[in-house]
Amino acid sequence: MQQKKRAYQRTPEQEQEASAFRALAIQLAGDLKDEKPEVQAVLTKARALPGLQRFSPLNQALILKQDPEATDIHTYKEWQSLGFQVRKGEHSHIRIKAPHQKEDGETGFHSLKVFDRRQVDPITEQTGEDAQASAGDGIEAPAR
Repeated sequence: MQQKKRAYQRTPEQEQEASAFRALAIQLAGDLKDEKPEVQAVLTKARALPGLQRFSPLNQALILKQDPEATDIHTYKEWQSLGFQVRKGEHSHIRIKAPHQKEDGETGFHSLKVFDRRQVDPITEQTGEDAQASAGDGIEAPAR
């Protein structure tokens, strides 16, 4: 299956954010390879946080460099499937590198926006219908 090219153009602000993320990822990848003490300290902190242990060392470093207070990270849809809703008006300020398959079959990486636990609330009876309607992907709200 071929991936479609983007049908929209990034704004200058979006391009600047993407460029800054790429630069940070490249820097941290080099620091990890060189085993720099600053990055090793970040990884030590990440190992103590159960909500970050499922991520690669590079993504752990990216998360904590972008938000040193982060404790538990998921995508918007992952939070919904766990019974949480990202608060209205919240924006993702953390990006990680996620793999995808290129047209030639090779694996590439793209940035993926994720949210911290501080940005979500449990889905309740009052918010359940709203959350389920906005999901639009068949994820059911938790049993009430």
